[in-house]
Amino acid sequence: MILVVTYELKQPAGSYSPLFEALKNEESWAHYMSSTWLVATQKSPSSFGKNLIDLIFEGDRLLVTELTRSYYGWLPQKAWEWIKRHRESD
Repeated sequence: MILVVTYELKQPAGSYSPLFEALKNEESWAHYMSSTWLVATQKSPSSFGKNLIDLIFEGDRLLVTELTRSYYGWLPQKAWEWIKRHRESD
């Protein structure tokens, strides 16, 4: 499945290296928008989010949700190809 991970971070970007490394440690990931990642994983949104919550600070915001079959956006072709490749593996 593909999870959409989006956040609003209040601390300087350098404070979040563990968060970014955790996102990059998954099967595959795409990062085409500054505060949003697409992550290919077998983990549920709840399970995945619980692993990230200790990597952000009080006052930050985090949303982890599954990318469903119904979606729309304005992204580079490379991003759509990544989504298509990982949706086909569901």
